[in-house]
Amino acid sequence: MSPEKRKVLKRLVKIRLLAELAEVSETYLSQIINGHRSAGRDLSYRLAHAANLLSVQKEFFTPQDFRDE
Repeated sequence: MSPEKRKVLKRLVKIRLLAELAEVSETYLSQIINGHRSAGRDLSYRLAHAANLLSVQKEFFTPQDFRDE
């Protein structure tokens, strides 16, 4: 995830709520957001969808933002 998108995500989205919607722990989500881990394909799609819903920015976040690929 780019530093710019990371800032937007942290500013607009409650991490606890994003974790709940994506069905992942807050700890694991934090590691993904901060670049210490990479989400798998299914989880990256869930995270992108939930982040876009919570930030009210259609298609701003993509699954690739949550993966190292």
